[in-house]
Amino acid sequence: MKKFNNISIKHKTNIETISKGFEKTNKQIEAIIIILILNTMLRKAITLKRLFTNIHFIGLKIFDMKRTEQPANIADIFK
Repeated sequence: MKKFNNISIKHKTNIETISKGFEKTNKQIEAIIIILILNTMLRKAITLKRLFTNIHFIGLKIFDMKRTEQPANIADIFK
């Protein structure tokens, strides 16, 4: 587990919890999901429904890439 020095304790716990679930997956995917959740928590401007829609949409894209065995590319996920 990487150290996150400049993030509050609450966010560190969230990152650790999220990371445990993604230990065996591509590191780019782990980073994208952590960034999305942290970004949402910090901004707090996005609605909960929209957050889950975004995570679901990105999850579908990731699933599609894993199914076709293409390497996960951050740019492709957000197309």
